[in-house]
Amino acid sequence: MREVARRVLVTGASGFIGRAAVSALQARGFDVHGVSLSGAVAAPIPMHSVDLLDADAVDALFAAVRPSHVLHLAWTTTPGAYWTCADNARWQAAGVRLAAAATGARLVIAGTCAEYDWTGNATCDERDVCKPATPYGQAKLALQQQVAAMHDNAAWARIFLPFGPFEARPRLVPSVINALLDRQPARCSPGLHVRDFLYVEDVGSALAALVDSALTGVVNVASGTGVPVRDVVLGLQARIGGEVDFEARSLPAGEPPALIAAVHRLRDELGWTPTFTLDEGLDRTVAWWRRARAGGFA
Repeated sequence: MREVARRVLVTGASGFIGRAAVSALQARGFDVHGVSLSGAVAAPIPMHSVDLLDADAVDALFAAVRPSHVLHLAWTTTPGAYWTCADNARWQAAGVRLAAAATGARLVIAGTCAEYDWTGNATCDERDVCKPATPYGQAKLALQQQVAAMHDNAAWARIFLPFGPFEARPRLVPSVINALLDRQPARCSPGLHVRDFLYVEDVGSALAALVDSALTGVVNVASGTGVPVRDVVLGLQARIGGEVDFEARSLPAGEPPALIAAVHRLRDELGWTPTFTLDEGLDRTVAWWRRARAGGFA
């Protein structure tokens, strides 16, 4: 395969965030190649079925694709289980191998807001000392530190609360939408905790901008605005109707009362701001789930 100056390899390309990132990278003129074991993406791109936990397979993949840019999104993501899953350590090791294979390429890796110390300030700044409380956050932070030491053209995208099409059903927004569309009460916590939500197309856009830049180090990918979870749930109820039981669940232990990103690097250094408001994102997400359910593909 001939080398292309703007060929980007996207791991996790068929996933929730990966789909949005692929489209955003194509809009920027990249020759996009995807990696996934679980399926194809809507965009017509070359897809490579590769086990990223297999070091030899990763080396063969890079030798075949010869990317100039890499966006690494793949990780274990089973809702609920990924916080403590033993596979976190395996994905950390796989990330180190991938970063080594990407020597000479522009590298962007997806991190998480779970790397921050959730017992500290509500607003998380990239300069803060991190103290993750879960194996997931710990593995991500360890990988960030390892990659920073070995790769001089890498950025680490700490993603906060994405929502939108293709999100896994058990997560907050799709679980509420589907309960209400099923004419069942949406079972929620009181929802007084504040979170920083960002529509997934904006997440993909921000990641593509980061790939297409020279910015290095940690960059929060978020809206920079905190919203009570209850307001998001009530916004979905207003669009669909139905009942919400805000006393059905309690907030899990360790969840902070507020989790908001400082976005000065994203806004001032990268020059990126969201395209969609929260309301527009909720409109689009509800509409997508209506179509998906009617079409039998969700």
